[in-house]
Amino acid sequence: MVDDARLTAQDWLAQEDERDRTARISRLRWLAERVPSSDPWIFHDGIAARVLFEEARYCFVYGQYIAVVLLGVAFIERSLAARIYGAGDDALERAHLPRLLPIAQERGWLSADECALIDALRHKRNPLAHFRGPGDPTRFEWRAVLRNVAPYTVFEEDARAVLEAVLRYVERSTP
Repeated sequence: MVDDARLTAQDWLAQEDERDRTARISRLRWLAERVPSSDPWIFHDGIAARVLFEEARYCFVYGQYIAVVLLGVAFIERSLAARIYGAGDDALERAHLPRLLPIAQERGWLSADECALIDALRHKRNPLAHFRGPGDPTRFEWRAVLRNVAPYTVFEEDARAVLEAVLRYVERSTP
């Protein structure tokens, strides 16, 4: 019985790997073209930020777009908070993006356009992280309907936008 279950699991994984391999390769190439060349990268919150960064990239390759949005925005928020905290502003230890972005812009860490983009991505993340009623126009379903695209398309586009912002942040925060 155990052998049958393992065989079924192995078959399932093999089918999954084969079915989506071409799409994963395409996403991996897209990601590789955008990865900053700076080395080493700086992660202002240490291992926690590094793991958020790595898992967001991994999830993207495997098409787990909601996870990318959640992890990527969390990475930026956590990294900014750690950087501000490390610069001596202990009062902002638990601050969120609306408080962190103006400080990052004031200190020259992010441009006004980058702050506006990250704030827009936060507004795409929030309906995924926090419940919104079915009629709320910020839900991804409504955004898909208004654009006449599949909801999965909205997830993928959001994930790509978040990853581009994450990669720009890593590049800008590394000397």
